[in-house]
Amino acid sequence: MATRIALVDDDQNILTSVSLTLEAEGFEIDCYHDGETALRGLAQRPVELAVLDIKMPRMDGMELLQKIRASSSLPVIFLTSKDDELDEALGLGMGADDYITKPFSQRLLLARRLLERGVRFVQAYTAGWDSHDYLGKSHSERIRSVDQPIAALLKDLKQRGMLDDTLVVWCGEFGRTPDNGKRGGGERLGRDHNKNAMPIFLAGGGVKKGHIIGATDEIGDTAAEVVHPIRDFHITLLRLLGLDDNKLTYFHGGRFKQLSQTGGELIKELIA
Repeated sequence: MATRIALVDDDQNILTSVSLTLEAEGFEIDCYHDGETALRGLAQRPVELAVLDIKMPRMDGMELLQKIRASSSLPVIFLTSKDDELDEALGLGMGADDYITKPFSQRLLLARRLLERGVRFVQAYTAGWDSHDYLGKSHSERIRSVDQPIAALLKDLKQRGMLDDTLVVWCGEFGRTPDNGKRGGGERLGRDHNKNAMPIFLAGGGVKKGHIIGATDEIGDTAAEVVHPIRDFHITLLRLLGLDDNKLTYFHGGRFKQLSQTGGELIKELIA
């Protein structure tokens, strides 16, 4: 028998998005738009988990939690746009089991839960960044889709005391050239792949906080300050993870191989 979850939120878009995702994973979902309706529904149809918004008409999430706790130890998670530490502390103090701030990414929420459960390597992937034209429109939309969710993930990790020993790396495969020239030997115009410069950001896990390391030339075409090949970045990541590139080897094709292939240099400017 499938696990039943109650979702209580006055935002229909949130109800639809979250319920579709959970139903795809095999859960049964009961949706309610306010606290009073939810309280009556919970009395008639017991569930194994309740996910509550805080700010709702007729009965808010805090009051609903109080009424649930008066007679039940049902697990409760707050899912709310109220981003205030006092609200979080109050909700958890009243017996909520977790607190998730909107806007959120379901992928990043899952990533956080995996990290909390001890998974050592987690990748959250978003597609559609390989645009060659209309970058202002296409990339702006993609940046908006990840900006606040990534910030929420970093905040969650920090609040839970996990950011110091969790290394967060955001990057793609390459940068984008600043020109609008012909590419692929044809007549198509657009900005091409750029192997000479690309942006990456890191957080937690032993890296410096609030620093910009390196820079490109004035048109963004080529790295000009703190220039390193990609193997140096790999070596630095391994060091931050407590591994030595020279010792992390495997025997293949008659020789011991390593991630950097030929060794490299630690990017000391990144290390806290």
